[in-house]
Amino acid sequence: MSDQPDRKPTDIANADVWHFPMDYPLNIIGLAGDDLLTSVRGILLTHIPGFDAATLTIQPSSGGKYHSIRTTVPLDSREQVNQLYAALAASPHVKTVV
Repeated sequence: MSDQPDRKPTDIANADVWHFPMDYPLNIIGLAGDDLLTSVRGILLTHIPGFDAATLTIQPSSGGKYHSIRTTVPLDSREQVNQLYAALAASPHVKTVV
């Protein structure tokens, strides 16, 4: 049984190993297309004050079906991480975040 019954799947685990503020690399994967980039850009601009969307890089998969969007974001708190991951998970264009 979990000692954090209200923990959502998108909440960070092992909060004691996270030290804020920090720069955190994100790799966001979804189906190739403008919808993925638009969705990710909007989410990051909403949850990361002052985020520079020009830092996003896009890498297509070998077959071209998927895109990997990479960036590094400044994070200030556990709550910010949880909200960011929840928003990315709720996007129909995002398949996974690593």
